[in-house]
Amino acid sequence: MTINDKVYGEWELTDPLALALVKLPAFQRLYKVGQYGSRWMALPEENVNRAEHSLGVYYLLKHFNASREEQIAGLLHDISHSAFSHVIDYLRGDPHGQGGQDNVHSAFIERQDETKDLLRAAGLDYKIVSDLGQYKLLDRDLPDLCADRLDYFLRDSICFNRLSPGEARSLLKHIVLVDDYLAVDDPEIARFMVKHSINMTFACWGPPYGVLIYLRTVAALRRALEINLITDADFWTTDLEVWNKLRSTSDKVILSAVSDVENIRQLKLCHDDKDYEYHGRDKFRAIDPLVFLNNRLQRVSDIFPDLADLLKTEKQRYERGYY
Repeated sequence: MTINDKVYGEWELTDPLALALVKLPAFQRLYKVGQYGSRWMALPEENVNRAEHSLGVYYLLKHFNASREEQIAGLLHDISHSAFSHVIDYLRGDPHGQGGQDNVHSAFIERQDETKDLLRAAGLDYKIVSDLGQYKLLDRDLPDLCADRLDYFLRDSICFNRLSPGEARSLLKHIVLVDDYLAVDDPEIARFMVKHSINMTFACWGPPYGVLIYLRTVAALRRALEINLITDADFWTTDLEVWNKLRSTSDKVILSAVSDVENIRQLKLCHDDKDYEYHGRDKFRAIDPLVFLNNRLQRVSDIFPDLADLLKTEKQRYERGYY
C-alpha cells in the first residue's frame, strides 16, 4: 500500500500483518475519528485523523528500527479511541491527564476477534501487543520524546501551518535513537522544539476556543445520555455519527451546545476570572527532550537553565486555565 503522508511523503506499507490490520473495520473507523476531538465539526481545516497518526507512528517505529512487535503495537495504539477522542476524558472527569483511552486499550483489543486472529496467526500475543507501557520507543511519559509524541508534534505543526512539511522532515533528521530513548542531536534544535511545543500547547493543542468546544460538546453529550438520545455504545462509532444524532434532536440544551460548537468562529470569548460561565484547560503538552551531546544524554533544560524556568512558568500559567 502506498501511503501519501503530509509529514513523511510517499512511503510503502509492505508488512502483510500491518496491511491486514489496516483493512479491518476497527482501524478504518479511525479515519473518521478526529485528532482534535469535536473541533473539526466547526473547523474542517483541523482535519488530522487517528488513522493517519497511527500510520505515522508505525512509520517512525520502522524508521528507528523498532521490533516488528512494537511496530504493530504502534499501528494499533489508537484503535481504542472513542468518538471525539479526548472530549470523552472531559466527560469522564479527566481533562488534564487524558488517560481514558490507555485504560481501556487492552480490553478493547480483547473484544476484537479479527484483530486477535491476525495477531495470533502472525505469532504475536495480543495481550502483549496491547500492553503499550512496555514499548519505550512507542510511548513515554512527558516531557520525553517518543514515536507517538514525535508524530503528533510534527503532524499537528503542519496542520496548523506552524511548520512546513520540509521543516518537519528537517527536524526529524535531528532525532536519534540512543539506548531506547529518542533524543535530539543538536542542542539548538532541541531548544527550538521546547519553545515550539509551548507555543503549540497554547495556540493549537489546548487553546481557549478548543477548550470551550470540548466543554460545550460535553454539555451536549451529557444531556444526550440523560435523555437516552445516545448510549455509551455510540462512542464506538464515529464523530459524525454521534454528532448527527445530537443535531437530530429538538432538545434545547443539546441544540444550544451544538450551535456554540458549530459557530465557534462567531463567538467572542471574554476572559474574566471574576465573571465567567466556564473554567477549563487541556493537557500541558510541552516537551523537554533529551540531547545526545558529548557522547551522553542530557536534558535540554539542563543545558539551557533558562528553558527550565520557562517551562515552569508557562506550565503554571497554562494550568491556571481559561475563564
